[in-house]
Amino acid sequence: MKSKDEITPKERMLAILQGKEVDRLLVSPLILNFASRSLNLSVRDFCTNGENMGNANIACFKKYRHDIVYLFSTTSTLAEAMGTKMYFPEDDAPQVETPLIQTREDLKKLKPVNPEKDGRLPVYLEAVRRCVDAIGNEVFIVPVIGAPFTTSAALRGTEIFIKELYTDPELVDTLM
Repeated sequence: MKSKDEITPKERMLAILQGKEVDRLLVSPLILNFASRSLNLSVRDFCTNGENMGNANIACFKKYRHDIVYLFSTTSTLAEAMGTKMYFPEDDAPQVETPLIQTREDLKKLKPVNPEKDGRLPVYLEAVRRCVDAIGNEVFIVPVIGAPFTTSAALRGTEIFIKELYTDPELVDTLM
């Protein structure tokens, strides 16, 4: 027999953060692009459309009742917004196609991003809005965007970036 939770995922997370007892262990899977399956979408249609990304994550939450809804399709989203060219396979995670920083001169191309316009950041914003409106009273909605290390690797190309950690730490420092 399936037991019913005593509190909402949001209440559970708040209790954990406050050091209080909870009804069960926290469950927070990284569902990622698998969320597309909840609405029979291709991964490409999921991660390039905010309505789809939001609705698919809402459907997953309603089915699985996990304790945190992570909106996440790739760690390269911020690098993409900065100018890295991405490839979007029909049914796999987005991949870096052409890193923005090919030479030291290309560092001049770096600029602050506009989350309302650049790359797929507007897709994430739309997905967040949809999720907050539909399920935000029950669960925390957490968009996941790459941190400086992963963003830098996507801006430069992972293999080159990793080598430059040793061969050109000044460039890595500037990039990060």
